[in-house]
Amino acid sequence: MSSLMLLFAIALFTYSFGSAQLHRALLSEDGAAEATQPPLTLADLVIVIPTTKERLPLVHASRLARRGIRTIIALETAADAAALNEQTGGLAGPHAEAYVAWADAQPDESAGGGPYGRYPPPATLHAEHRTGPRAAMAPMLAHELLMALARKAAANATGLEHYSLGAPNSAPPPYRWLLLARDDTLWLPHHALSLLSGFSGRAAAVCDHLADWNGITLLSPSRVAAACLPCGFNLTAVMGRKRPPKFPQPVCPVCRPASGCEFRFDLCNGLVGDGNGCGTRRFLGSGDRCGHSWPAAGAGVALNFKLLSYINKEKWVSCVRDGQPTTGERALGRCLWRVGFGLTLSGAGLSAALSRDPLSPHHMLFGNPMARQAVFGTEADSVLGPVYKRLEAAAAAARAAVEDKARAAAAAATAAGDAAGAIKAIAAGGVTTPGGQPWLYGAADLTIATPSTRLAVAAPPPPPPPPPPLVIDGVVVDTEAGVTQAPPLKQCDMACTAKWVAGAAVSAHLDVPLDEGAALTRAELTAAAALLAAAAERVGKEAGLPAAA
Repeated sequence: MSSLMLLFAIALFTYSFGSAQLHRALLSEDGAAEATQPPLTLADLVIVIPTTKERLPLVHASRLARRGIRTIIALETAADAAALNEQTGGLAGPHAEAYVAWADAQPDESAGGGPYGRYPPPATLHAEHRTGPRAAMAPMLAHELLMALARKAAANATGLEHYSLGAPNSAPPPYRWLLLARDDTLWLPHHALSLLSGFSGRAAAVCDHLADWNGITLLSPSRVAAACLPCGFNLTAVMGRKRPPKFPQPVCPVCRPASGCEFRFDLCNGLVGDGNGCGTRRFLGSGDRCGHSWPAAGAGVALNFKLLSYINKEKWVSCVRDGQPTTGERALGRCLWRVGFGLTLSGAGLSAALSRDPLSPHHMLFGNPMARQAVFGTEADSVLGPVYKRLEAAAAAARAAVEDKARAAAAAATAAGDAAGAIKAIAAGGVTTPGGQPWLYGAADLTIATPSTRLAVAAPPPPPPPPPPLVIDGVVVDTEAGVTQAPPLKQCDMACTAKWVAGAAVSAHLDVPLDEGAALTRAELTAAAALLAAAAERVGKEAGLPAAA
């Protein structure tokens, strides 16, 4: 048999039968295979930005921090995407930007019935919820486009009509990491390369700034996130033992929901409703059936090629369209959970010996408020301060209206002798308890924005000492591994921590509100874009990105 015929047979076999085998290989790769991979470069990254046509100035403002990095932008309509591809030249153009769309924002049957299927959500929903499906679909759209282009290029090079990237001696994957975030989030590519180099050989969805809905309130950043540490993370060196209690575990080859649920259950001592945000029984769950976590609004998430190659697009579409309207980040977390993947923490603060808290809000590399300060400076709040005030006033008015309606319904139920109906009305309206905590935030009221990443968190209590070794009859034992002495933490105050974050953060969220309540004017949008462009230029210079075209 000729070599060409042999190659054709291999390609045809892989195309027909290799998908499941490739998926298994993606999830079982060991460290030896990872060591053979070339160093991660800018060419291995792809930035994905879901946005609207009106907010494109923000996307274009970040170009100077994306030079040399392909960018895929998800818009509302296919017509707008096609027009912009023609204007900019797509990925082959000077900005290496391609525009895509999933369904159309209008309920047009020919376009698939809109982003929520045949029945689009009401216009009264919060803007983040109306744009949520497109944001959750953006990484799949990007992966699909890049795979199609790669297959076309590979087929042209080999002359084969059917060619699989999983075939032996085939071309490398078209990318290694997708960086997904909002249109007002700025990625710091040199820091992202440094962080993600340690993950490159394994399927992973990486983010250390996570949010949760615990059945009682929204937690962002969450201190009870169902997440894992990276595969191969050396907990013994950090904590003095391989499996310290109440600590997320390094999970290989990929983080699974069961591992994240086990950590949360352990952290909460199996109890619900305590003071640590453990929430309801459904949130705490058991096994792999606890509530999912998701990337905080604007923090961003890194998804690698191996992870996205495993996911079936039709199942993903079904998941995105299933359930109540929600933000893109929350839908992304839910759908990753459903297909069997959890989120992986960076573990950066642990590795740097700055904290023994795996969910420390001060050592997050994704969307840390201190990174926002370092990247955008105090001018960010000067430019956007009036917008935030209008947004807070609109949110307060919306909340008051919903609470008044709920109280009226509860009073009517009470007058009718329906005590259960009164409680239900209060809960459905999100009316706060005397202690100030909402009963069910967002159960019926979908007009309230998610917490912002610009808001700094209070200083945490001093970290606990490492767990002592297990001693039986005067003998130090550890059933998992030998006990070592954990290294002392570095002395680092808030100024020192802010400097460390500025030198390691992978994303910074400017936070230009999407809400109608913010009533963002064209002048304010232009000012925010100018601020973003100035920061992008500084980031690009610090990262040593290629000169602008």
